[in-house]
Amino acid sequence: MNILHESRAGLKSQRGKKWSERLGAKRLGMRKMARAAFEGVGALYEQQLINSERSLQAAMWHELRQRFEAEGKSTFKIYVEPRIRLPKEGRLDSRTIIPDLVVCNDRSVIAVIELKFSPKGAPGSAKDFASFERMSIQHDLVKVQHTRWFGEKPVSKPYPFANSVLFVWAAVGKRTSRAGSQPDLELLPGKNAMFMRMFLNTANGTISCDRGGEEE
Repeated sequence: MNILHESRAGLKSQRGKKWSERLGAKRLGMRKMARAAFEGVGALYEQQLINSERSLQAAMWHELRQRFEAEGKSTFKIYVEPRIRLPKEGRLDSRTIIPDLVVCNDRSVIAVIELKFSPKGAPGSAKDFASFERMSIQHDLVKVQHTRWFGEKPVSKPYPFANSVLFVWAAVGKRTSRAGSQPDLELLPGKNAMFMRMFLNTANGTISCDRGGEEE
């Protein structure tokens, strides 16, 4: 009986490991895409083509769109400031979150991106990380839909959050002392693989990128 129990436990562990590896591979693809797009944004900033958070949104949308099309993923959608309704659950009150960008493949939400633009200061991040935490808790209950479409074609179906969804915080600023600090990272205990942080330092033009506080 013990041998059979151990065999089943081992098989379950192997399946869990393979599942985690598949999720990691999917996130890695989106992580690389986000980093490449943000590097493109950095080049646009150096050309003095970005002057506000709205133009940062537009630049990130454009860089992502270009890369998706180059990889034959033209059906992927990038929504700007969609309304995400989080339901009441237990002690959690209902809440509406409006992230800067939401990326969807043909089936589900694969990335949620929050952007900050404070080229002469330190971008704040506490509110964004709190939103990430809430969405990570209820990601299996949330869907995104293009509700403002009107035309001959039917509106796109609602997109559920993928299990491999990636939460991205990307900022342009002069200092990082309060931007994506360790207390913020601790809002996502045990979920660092779901999180990505990128920072364009306007003082020296460098871009840093990490996952859960670990430099990539």
